[in-house]
Amino acid sequence: MRPLRQWIAAIVAIMMLTVVPAASAQTVEADKTITFPGAGWGHGIGMSQWGAYGRAREGHLYRDILAAYYTGATIGTLGVDVPDPLWMFTNVASDITSTTLTVLDGPATPRTGMVVTRRTGGPSEPTVTLFTGDSITIVDDTPEDGARDGCTATLTVNGEVTAWPPGTCDFTVALTPQETEPSQLIQVSNCRPGTVNCTFGYGTGFHLVDNGSSQRSVPDRIGGVGLIFPGFDMVVETTLEEYVRGIAEVPFAWPIEALKTQVVAARSYAASFAVSLEHTGADCFCDGRNTASFQVYAGWAGDRTNVDQWDRAVAETVGEIVFHDQAPHAQIVRAYYLSSNGGASESVKERWVQDLPYLVSVPDHWSLVEANWLRSWTLEYSEATVITAIWGTSDELIDYTLVSAEVTARNTSGSAKTVRFTAQSPGGLLIGRDMSSGTVAHRFGLHSWYFDIDDSRLAPKPSGPTSIGVQDPRTGIWTIRHPDGTTSKFYFGNPDDIPFIGDWNNDGIETVGLYRESLGFLFLRNSNDQGNAHIEIYYGNPDDLPIAGDWDGDGDDTIGIYRPSQARFYLRNTNTQGNADIDIAFGIAGDVPLAGDWDGDGVDTIGVYRPSTKMVYLTNSLISGQIDISFEYAGTAPGDRVLTGDWNHDGIDTIGVFRPSNGTFYLRDTFTQTEANIVIELGSSWMNPIAGFWGP
Repeated sequence: MRPLRQWIAAIVAIMMLTVVPAASAQTVEADKTITFPGAGWGHGIGMSQWGAYGRAREGHLYRDILAAYYTGATIGTLGVDVPDPLWMFTNVASDITSTTLTVLDGPATPRTGMVVTRRTGGPSEPTVTLFTGDSITIVDDTPEDGARDGCTATLTVNGEVTAWPPGTCDFTVALTPQETEPSQLIQVSNCRPGTVNCTFGYGTGFHLVDNGSSQRSVPDRIGGVGLIFPGFDMVVETTLEEYVRGIAEVPFAWPIEALKTQVVAARSYAASFAVSLEHTGADCFCDGRNTASFQVYAGWAGDRTNVDQWDRAVAETVGEIVFHDQAPHAQIVRAYYLSSNGGASESVKERWVQDLPYLVSVPDHWSLVEANWLRSWTLEYSEATVITAIWGTSDELIDYTLVSAEVTARNTSGSAKTVRFTAQSPGGLLIGRDMSSGTVAHRFGLHSWYFDIDDSRLAPKPSGPTSIGVQDPRTGIWTIRHPDGTTSKFYFGNPDDIPFIGDWNNDGIETVGLYRESLGFLFLRNSNDQGNAHIEIYYGNPDDLPIAGDWDGDGDDTIGIYRPSQARFYLRNTNTQGNADIDIAFGIAGDVPLAGDWDGDGVDTIGVYRPSTKMVYLTNSLISGQIDISFEYAGTAPGDRVLTGDWNHDGIDTIGVFRPSNGTFYLRDTFTQTEANIVIELGSSWMNPIAGFWGP
């Protein structure tokens, strides 16, 4: 359930709830790191405890709060609207080999002692009545795990020590029945991991269940090999009302409407298990466990501060649950809840695949109230930690460099859905790994799926001035020119494919792409060498012209097409098939499409070159399409091919031309100069010019 623990400081000495990390930032001393800025704590499904708190503070009533989180569900009553399971069996410890049970005073009188019975199944079962201060210590000395009759019991009664002979580990301590205040309590050692003692008072009985007992629901716990666990489990038997009184999920000092919300959600959650499992599930003699993944059942808290508020919330909602006609557990809603979300609850269909109409994503800014210190958090990890967490620890990974990490898709709530990590081998090979956000959250110990990734502190991506190249449409051979003046060649594509360039994987290097008109497919490679396309996308129509740019400023160049018949650009923000994310008219028929970052803001926009007038028209907006820059590109010759690039590495793309008549590039570093300041001979008249940063 990922329940709330923000009241631990007040009751930790008594209840010892799980402590979470202090939530602002966990930092590591490393030059190359990534950070996960996030919000909330928990799975995101259903009711947010901090959200209920925030709503109650604003005057919302508990029924309205529940209706907001469990869409279309109704508040009903056990035994009237839905079946009443009557009893709740809660496992408070599993596979224990020793415990001491000590009797304590409760608030009621008279104190007549607590009866302990060893359940042998015979006609006469050993019993003893323990009074305040008396105890029984039970130890499983069975040499073979799961075998019966290996428990010894040592009694300390009125200061005298006696022993029962070895026998079964099945014991029952009779508790105060029904909802009355208990006259005596039972203190139990080894009850929860990290907890010294627990105390129970509500209920009918406290049970020790032998791992070899016939009471165990699953005698064959691991695929046919039989019982292999030692010791016994400890289980509390209560009514549902007694069970809810012992729940420890939120501070008792919270507003009464928030407490009522928690009570009804906790009762519904428990009842849904009790009616479906009939006290025999969860791999134990129980309906549920006392864990963070179920609900925290503290029993009798030694610190009773504000407990009257909680008892009032239980009494004023007695028997109430949330139900829905499509709920699979006798129509009782399994009312999932959590500490807080990132501003909206999750859709259970997106998170856990189940299709439940009452667990959909709903806005929830109340979950991020100021009192919630996990409303925002940041966790930071070194490059080496990320490489190990994502790819492993093999020797070949030691020298890998983490290139990038990004959230690639989000759920309806805004939480992360998928994440991509990219690393580079010493030989320059890029390896990517896509993961679900759940896997990422687990591997890095993130508090929720509501996170983003900041990879700005990784090694800087390679950068430099745009260089040039040519593609031979007759042969499919590409020639790229490097900063030192050398060239390299490779084959990619078919004759007559239309070339274009982009940084498809956000590694800082621009690589080749092509458009095959006959198929309407775009083929992209993440390296400038021979091989098959890494990305294939069906997009556009015959006679469209391909372009690429970083249309949303996320570091990835993505595809686009220009449709001359409409003088219209259709741009996508991901390199996937689909409808255009940006649809914008610009220019007139006969214009040549351009793409680049004309103002140095990190976002690419569009433009056109008009051969009939030698005019260039550029816009800095992909929304309005207004002309922000226009000038005559004087000095061009008929047949010149226009291209764009950041020739001087100042962050602004400018214009250049390739002149087929002499196989020469003429490049200008500004929009205002009238002559080229860079002149390079490369290629032949029939070749297509290209431009990109091919690497240092």
